[in-house]
Amino acid sequence: MKQIRMPRTDLRPSVVCLGGGGVSEERSLFACYDEYVERGGNCFDTANFYGREETGVNQHERVLGRWLGQKPPSFRDGVLICTKGGHPLDGGHLDQPRLSREEVAADLDESLKALGVEAVDLYWLHRDDPNRPVGEILSYLNEFCVQGKIRYFGASNWRADRLREAETYAKANALPGFVANQPQWSLAKAKQKVLDERTLVTMDAGAYQFHAGTGLTVMPYSPTAHGYFKKMLNHEPLDEYWAQTFDSPDNRRRLEAVKAIAQEKRCTVTQASLAWLLCQPFPTIPVLGYSSREQLIENLGAVDVVLDHAVVQKLRGGK
Repeated sequence: MKQIRMPRTDLRPSVVCLGGGGVSEERSLFACYDEYVERGGNCFDTANFYGREETGVNQHERVLGRWLGQKPPSFRDGVLICTKGGHPLDGGHLDQPRLSREEVAADLDESLKALGVEAVDLYWLHRDDPNRPVGEILSYLNEFCVQGKIRYFGASNWRADRLREAETYAKANALPGFVANQPQWSLAKAKQKVLDERTLVTMDAGAYQFHAGTGLTVMPYSPTAHGYFKKMLNHEPLDEYWAQTFDSPDNRRRLEAVKAIAQEKRCTVTQASLAWLLCQPFPTIPVLGYSSREQLIENLGAVDVVLDHAVVQKLRGGK
C-alpha cells in the first residue's frame, strides 16, 4: 500500500488509516489489525472515548495496546498511532466541552498508559470548545509536544472558522499548529442539521476551501457513510439515525453515478466512493471502519481504484 508524506510533519502514513471498527471479539479485531498491516497499512486511529460508554473505560485503546504489546519492540517504529482526547465523558451531554488543559492532559496520560507507548504520533482534540481561546489550546498542545508525549496534533469536529482562527494564531505567534483535520466526510453528503445535534462536524464548502487553500491533510471518519451506498444498492434497511443523516434525493442520484463508476472500474460501490476521497486535490486519508475482516478487505480494495479529475469533480457536484 502506498504511503504519503503528510505536510507539516515527517510522518508517512499509508493512504488509508485503520479506525476502531465494529468488531467486538478481541481475537477477530487482532486479525483485522494484522490483515491491514500485511497489506501495507501503518496508521491506526483510536480515541480515549471509544468503548467508554459500553465498558466505562477507554476500551479500544486498551485493546490496541494489547495488540501492540504482542509485537516485537521494533514493530512500533513502523506504525503510526493516532488517538483523541477532550471528548465529553457523558455521551448524553455532548454539548458540555472538556478542553481545559487539565482535562486533556488527563486523557492523554490515560491514553499513553493504555496504548503502552511513550508518545502518540498524532493527537486529536475529539471536540471543540468555541468559547475557549484557540491560543490557550495551541499553547498546551505545544507543551505536550515539548514534554515528548505527542509528536503532532490535529483537530476533530472543528468548524472551518475555528480552523482558520487557529491557523492565524499559530502563524502570528510562531507556533506549530494543527497538521490535520478529522471531520465526517464521504461521497454521501450528510445533513448538517442532524449532525449538529451530536456536535459532529462534516466537510462543508467552507472547510473544503480552507483545505484547498492550505493543503492541510484531512483524515475523514465515516468515509463510507456507514455503508449507505452499498445498503441502498442491496435494498438493506438503514439504521434510523443514519437514514436521517444520509438518505436524500441528492445522495440517491449520487448512488446512480457511483454505481456506473463501479461497473466501469470493476469494483464495488463502496470502493468507488472511497476512491473518490483518495483522489482529492489535497491529502485525504480515510479512516476505515469495518464490522468484519471481509468488510475490511473490501474497503482496502479502494486503494487500487483510480478516478480521473473530471469524475471526481462531477461527483463532488452531485451531478
